[in-house]
Amino acid sequence: MFYFNTIKELFPDEWDDNKLYRMTHITCLNALAIVANKVINENYLVKSQQPVSVKIA
Repeated sequence: MFYFNTIKELFPDEWDDNKLYRMTHITCLNALAIVANKVINENYLVKSQQPVSVKIA
């Protein structure tokens, strides 16, 4: 959720304008989820079992 909320905060106009940008369309959400997998895995602390939200943002 943090990842998608960050995307929404960074691109509020694009997130809200579904006709022009379609960021909330299933295809785009799927693509964002694929990227999220890579970003979160690269910024995950095994010791604390938590992603580093500052680095993800």
